Amino acid sequence: MPLAWACLLWVGLQGAPTSPTPQPPPVRFEGEHYHRSAERLGSFASTASFSLRYRLDQDLAPGGAVRLSLGYPWQGRTLRVMRANIWSPFQIWQPRAANYLSVHVPGNADFQLVTPPPGGLWTREVWVEIVPTRDSNPLLKGQEIEFRIGDPSQGSPGYRLSEQSADVWILVEERRDAGSPFELRYPASAFPRIEVGPMTTDRFSLHVDSIRQPGERARLIVQARENDDSFFRNSGIDRSFTGLVHLQPSRPLPGLPASILFTEQDRGVKTIWFDASGSGAVRIEASLDGATQIRGESNPLLVREPVRGTPTPRLYWGNLHVHSTVGGHALGLPREAFRWAREVEGFDFMGLTEHCSMPTGNDFDWDWLRHLDEDESRPGRFVGFVGYEWTSDRSGHRNVVLKHGTDLGDAFCLGDGNRAEQLLAAMAGHRAIGIPHHSAWAATGPMDWGSALAHPNQPLVEIYSWHGSSEYYGNPLPMQQSAIKNHPPGLGAYVQEALRAGYRMGFTADSDHHLARPGSNIAFPQRYARMGLTGVWTTRLDREGIWHGLTQRHTIATTGARAIGWLQIENAIVGGELYTDRDPELRIELFGTEDIVELTVFRNGDDPVLELTPQQRDLSLTWIDLDTAPGELHSYYVRAVQADGHRIWLSPIWVRREAGSGTD
Repeated sequence: MPLAWACLLWVGLQGAPTSPTPQPPPVRFEGEHYHRSAERLGSFASTASFSLRYRLDQDLAPGGAVRLSLGYPWQGRTLRVMRANIWSPFQIWQPRAANYLSVHVPGNADFQLVTPPPGGLWTREVWVEIVPTRDSNPLLKGQEIEFRIGDPSQGSPGYRLSEQSADVWILVEERRDAGSPFELRYPASAFPRIEVGPMTTDRFSLHVDSIRQPGERARLIVQARENDDSFFRNSGIDRSFTGLVHLQPSRPLPGLPASILFTEQDRGVKTIWFDASGSGAVRIEASLDGATQIRGESNPLLVREPVRGTPTPRLYWGNLHVHSTVGGHALGLPREAFRWAREVEGFDFMGLTEHCSMPTGNDFDWDWLRHLDEDESRPGRFVGFVGYEWTSDRSGHRNVVLKHGTDLGDAFCLGDGNRAEQLLAAMAGHRAIGIPHHSAWAATGPMDWGSALAHPNQPLVEIYSWHGSSEYYGNPLPMQQSAIKNHPPGLGAYVQEALRAGYRMGFTADSDHHLARPGSNIAFPQRYARMGLTGVWTTRLDREGIWHGLTQRHTIATTGARAIGWLQIENAIVGGELYTDRDPELRIELFGTEDIVELTVFRNGDDPVLELTPQQRDLSLTWIDLDTAPGELHSYYVRAVQADGHRIWLSPIWVRREAGSGTD
């Protein structure tokens, strides 16, 4: 018999090769991944029940344990949730109560469950440990453990989810023995991610680039949002939204599509590109097909012809005060914060400034952030920065933003016991800027601004964040929504007081976001839902351009509205300095997102020398200060208030009346 036929006969007798029995995945999850958030702070939050089956990857020796945590996978480990007011702690004693967690282990293994000790809202983690109590019956590799979170089988109403839009992973780690650390034994992708957010769309939020030349590409981001834009209510993105949305510009934009279709894959956010055309300000309105009451309008896009031989200044938006769970007492991953800023909110820049001097259980390593700024930047589209927040009960809070993440070793973080003067001295000569923030908050001592009135490493001050405004005592947005939590006037704690004392600082506004979703409207106890924004005037969207705009104080600040604001005196623009032999002539331009109902020019910090009630969106005016004399130094800044309550601040220009003229 030929050899080939013999081989075929042997295969036929033996039968086809058998495939190994497929193994179930090491982590099996039952439950929904997306859940409804509360419509407003303090209202009913969703409850849910989850089942997670986990297969042990190793034998556990004496002292070994298994830990299930709510947290975030990072560098092969778990960064655990440390905000018990966002995600509820598990409880293991009352089966009929909320947040009850039960554990089911195969065989006759004896074990006890351990949860974290009681702690404050910032320091209590959310986890449970299985600790074997008998060495003769250990937990072995391949055994499957079932965790039931919000176990309904014994009467629990479920696990109470976050009221705010947020996300978290359910992660399981193993510790082989008492001398080993907990570690993830399976890839992070094996574990479920739970997200909470709106499931209804009440309006659209539209973000378009602020300044473009005719023919340049412009980006428009359309978001499906719940609730109105408000200082006091959640207005998260409805990640479940689908539908046809019509677009209508306020004047013809031939490159803009007439409609866009949202699918499930868009997750409530759609980005389109079009060619800018025409001249002047244009706004784009969106409306839902068949439900025109669900609508929204974009910020203004100002299309201008270039001036021959002069680079066109552009207005770029971003945040410089953002936290993640890496620095403790915040939520979310650093890369998620950058992605959200870049792709969801359409920011042009963002700075991640993790706490460097507050208690954290995450064993923070600065090397984790050293290269994130470059890794998360996109040429010509987005610039990432990293830094840290310095927290001092004696000298106030500051964000330290670094031009390059590799400079972390130079601008080191000093402990809380140091004074601001020591921090500024340590920063001197380095490519770092310190930004004082929430100076009005009485939780710390009055802000120590430092001895130098114009310190090169302190060119900016945060005038607003979700904590409130530090502009002046008695303003309508006090810190923590309560005047009694603010410093009294006369202690130098307010921005107007610092300007009156001669300090030269431009303005930023920020989110101080603790959910890794910068720019999103998320209400929080004793905070404002509107997140601040910083606008930077510069000619280049790259690291050099944004850094130049920041260090030269060419900034504006808003409570979240992407209104265009411009202040110029002769050749000096926002944040600049001018020497002149003429009366200062201020040129002011504003393009609002709603009607501007108040416009005030302040001289020398707190002297309102011009007060107008324009009642219009767009305005351009000039005003001359005739009450100056040679030898005098004056500063001028502008505050505008819109009909919807949004506030816009234009950084000061400093003018000295002298013989001769020129600019710095």
